[in-house]
Amino acid sequence: MKKILVFAFISTLASSVYGQAPSDEMQLFQTMFGMAKREIVAEFVKIDDTKSTEFWMLYDEYESNRKQIGQKRFVALNNYVKNYSRLTGAETDKIIQDVIQLSDTQDKLIASYYIKIKK
Repeated sequence: MKKILVFAFISTLASSVYGQAPSDEMQLFQTMFGMAKREIVAEFVKIDDTKSTEFWMLYDEYESNRKQIGQKRFVALNNYVKNYSRLTGAETDKIIQDVIQLSDTQDKLIASYYIKIKK
């Protein structure tokens, strides 16, 4: 029962991950999504020309860091999925702790870039 609950929890977290795609395929999806996301941001965030260069530099920096965190999350969740039937309770706990830590890291990243961009 515990593994089923953990699996449901991990599955929920995995919604932001692109399934079990190989690394280069995942990179392609992230690049495609990042480009579309950038276009959406440009459409909704109106920045005067004097601050545009600085904003997009910070935005690109943020996206690069966010993608690195996403790739680490993908690796952790993929490890869980591939080894699900063989995982011990301690190994399962380690993977979940890693995913939680990555979520915390992403929250801190958002907060730090919000402060930078807000200026």
